[in-house]
Amino acid sequence: MKRSLFIIALLLVSLTVWSQNDKGQINQKDGINYTVKGINDTVYAIAEREPSYPDGLVQFQNYILAHFNKSVLKVHQGPMKEIVIFIVEKDGSLTNVKVIKGVTAAIDSETVRVIRTSPKWLPGINNMKVRNVQFAASIKLN
Repeated sequence: MKRSLFIIALLLVSLTVWSQNDKGQINQKDGINYTVKGINDTVYAIAEREPSYPDGLVQFQNYILAHFNKSVLKVHQGPMKEIVIFIVEKDGSLTNVKVIKGVTAAIDSETVRVIRTSPKWLPGINNMKVRNVQFAASIKLN
């Protein structure tokens, strides 16, 4: 009996330590993947209400095209589509912008620059609370 209690206690301690990972690694809790940024800064991969650009993704695409430095695009011919991920913070700001599939280093940098200057988004919501949520977007540049 003592051995069973010891094993259960050991499992509970290891689960608690596992869920308190603060190295930015992906964890899983209640079937939802999330990344821990720091204390109380969980980043969710899935939200009950996903974050959104105030006027929709079409307007987000238009914002990017309107603010993109067109001289960067002249160097490349052909289809230009980038896939980016970023975190929509609780206050609607965008952080950790990364290009997952890019065209060229110069175009990737310009895409990141423009996305970082984007107006604030409507943040994601989980359990009726505003949360930090990771978002992926496909950006067509031509």
